[in-house]
Amino acid sequence: MDKEFMYGLKVEDFSYSKISSIQYETAFLLASIDIQVTDDIVEIDGVGKYHAELFCEKVREFMSRPETHFQSKF
Repeated sequence: MDKEFMYGLKVEDFSYSKISSIQYETAFLLASIDIQVTDDIVEIDGVGKYHAELFCEKVREFMSRPETHFQSKF
């Protein structure tokens, strides 16, 4: 999700199965997150250090879970 100044909100959606790696780098006050999705790298800038670490941990946790398929009851 990207809150653009003039053009509103930009949202991209990726399934956990498409993410091959995720990492974050910290600077003085903020951090950036790099997500490897198929052949692209998605970069998220301006994230608080604590939130970047927490986000990466949660994504890694979901990436490590076995993929499950749910059957509809209909």
